[in-house]
Amino acid sequence: RRSASSQSWQCLTPACPTQSKASKDQYTRWREVCPCGAVRRMTLRQTLAHNLRRLRQERGLTQEALADLAGVNRNYVGLIERQENSASVDVLDQLATALEIDPIELLKRPKKAK
Repeated sequence: RRSASSQSWQCLTPACPTQSKASKDQYTRWREVCPCGAVRRMTLRQTLAHNLRRLRQERGLTQEALADLAGVNRNYVGLIERQENSASVDVLDQLATALEIDPIELLKRPKKAK
Protein backbone atom coordinates (compact mmCIF):
# COMPACT_ATOMS: atom_id res chain seq x y z
CA ARG A 1 0.00 0.00 0.00
CA ARG A 2 1.14 3.48 -0.77
CA SER A 3 0.30 6.21 1.68
CA ALA A 4 -1.60 9.21 0.37
CA SER A 5 1.34 11.49 1.04
CA SER A 6 3.59 9.54 -1.33
CA GLN A 7 1.14 9.30 -4.21
CA SER A 8 1.70 11.28 -7.36
CA TRP A 9 -0.22 11.71 -10.57
CA GLN A 10 0.71 12.12 -14.20
CA CYS A 11 -0.26 15.40 -15.83
CA LEU A 12 -2.50 14.56 -18.79
CA THR A 13 -2.83 18.09 -20.12
CA PRO A 14 -1.88 17.88 -23.83
CA ALA A 15 -0.26 21.30 -23.75
CA CYS A 16 1.85 20.54 -20.66
CA PRO A 17 5.47 21.17 -21.62
CA THR A 18 6.75 19.01 -18.78
CA GLN A 19 4.37 16.04 -18.86
CA SER A 20 5.82 15.52 -15.41
CA LYS A 21 4.42 14.01 -12.31
CA ALA A 22 2.96 16.52 -9.89
CA SER A 23 3.94 15.60 -6.37
CA LYS A 24 2.08 16.19 -3.14
CA ASP A 25 4.48 19.12 -2.67
CA GLN A 26 2.21 20.89 -5.15
CA TYR A 27 -0.92 19.75 -3.31
CA THR A 28 -3.22 22.43 -2.01
CA ARG A 29 -6.16 21.89 0.29
CA TRP A 30 -8.62 20.60 -2.30
CA ARG A 31 -6.69 20.18 -5.52
CA GLU A 32 -3.43 19.10 -7.03
CA VAL A 33 -1.54 21.46 -9.33
CA CYS A 34 0.97 20.51 -12.06
CA PRO A 35 3.85 22.88 -12.84
CA CYS A 36 1.99 23.70 -16.08
CA GLY A 37 -0.95 24.96 -14.03
CA ALA A 38 -3.31 22.03 -14.65
CA VAL A 39 -5.58 21.31 -11.69
CA ARG A 40 -7.09 18.03 -10.60
CA ARG A 41 -9.75 17.86 -7.91
CA MET A 42 -9.38 15.61 -4.91
CA THR A 43 -10.71 12.11 -5.32
CA LEU A 44 -13.79 11.15 -3.36
CA ARG A 45 -11.59 9.02 -1.09
CA GLN A 46 -9.35 12.03 -0.38
CA THR A 47 -12.40 14.21 0.29
CA LEU A 48 -13.85 11.64 2.69
CA ALA A 49 -10.53 11.29 4.52
CA HIS A 50 -10.13 15.05 4.88
CA ASN A 51 -13.72 15.65 6.01
CA LEU A 52 -13.72 12.76 8.47
CA ARG A 53 -10.52 13.98 10.15
CA ARG A 54 -11.71 17.62 10.19
CA LEU A 55 -15.14 16.80 11.63
CA ARG A 56 -13.70 14.41 14.21
CA GLN A 57 -11.13 16.95 15.37
CA GLU A 58 -13.72 19.75 15.49
CA ARG A 59 -15.64 17.64 17.97
CA GLY A 60 -12.55 16.88 20.03
CA LEU A 61 -12.76 13.14 19.41
CA THR A 62 -9.90 10.72 19.07
CA GLN A 63 -10.03 8.09 16.36
CA GLU A 64 -10.68 5.48 19.03
CA ALA A 65 -13.52 7.50 20.58
CA LEU A 66 -15.19 7.99 17.20
CA ALA A 67 -14.81 4.30 16.41
CA ASP A 68 -16.48 3.40 19.71
CA LEU A 69 -19.37 5.79 19.06
CA ALA A 70 -19.79 4.46 15.52
CA GLY A 71 -19.46 0.80 16.49
CA VAL A 72 -16.52 0.10 14.19
CA ASN A 73 -13.04 -1.28 14.85
CA ARG A 74 -10.78 1.34 16.42
CA ASN A 75 -8.19 1.02 13.65
CA TYR A 76 -10.76 1.46 10.90
CA VAL A 77 -11.17 5.22 11.37
CA GLY A 78 -7.42 5.71 10.96
CA LEU A 79 -7.36 3.55 7.84
CA ILE A 80 -10.08 5.71 6.28
CA GLU A 81 -8.37 8.95 7.29
CA ARG A 82 -5.08 7.75 5.76
CA GLN A 83 -6.91 6.63 2.61
CA GLU A 84 -5.76 3.05 3.13
CA ASN A 85 -9.30 1.71 3.23
CA SER A 86 -12.60 2.81 1.77
CA ALA A 87 -15.80 2.84 3.77
CA SER A 88 -19.05 1.15 2.84
CA VAL A 89 -22.28 3.11 2.76
CA ASP A 90 -23.25 1.46 6.05
CA VAL A 91 -20.02 2.58 7.73
CA LEU A 92 -20.46 6.13 6.37
CA ASP A 93 -23.91 6.15 7.95
CA GLN A 94 -22.52 4.90 11.28
CA LEU A 95 -19.74 7.52 11.28
CA ALA A 96 -22.16 10.31 10.36
CA THR A 97 -24.54 9.26 13.12
CA ALA A 98 -21.68 9.25 15.63
CA LEU A 99 -20.61 12.72 14.45
CA GLU A 100 -24.25 13.90 14.48
CA ILE A 101 -24.17 15.01 10.83
CA ASP A 102 -25.90 14.12 7.61
CA PRO A 103 -23.81 11.46 5.80
CA ILE A 104 -23.48 13.70 2.72
CA GLU A 105 -21.30 16.07 4.79
CA LEU A 106 -18.55 13.45 4.70
CA LEU A 107 -18.47 13.53 0.90
CA LYS A 108 -18.94 17.23 0.17
CA ARG A 109 -16.21 19.07 -1.65
CA PRO A 110 -15.95 22.73 -0.66
CA LYS A 111 -17.36 25.41 -2.87
CA LYS A 112 -14.85 27.34 -4.92
CA ALA A 113 -13.81 30.67 -3.46
CA LYS A 114 -15.01 33.63 -5.48
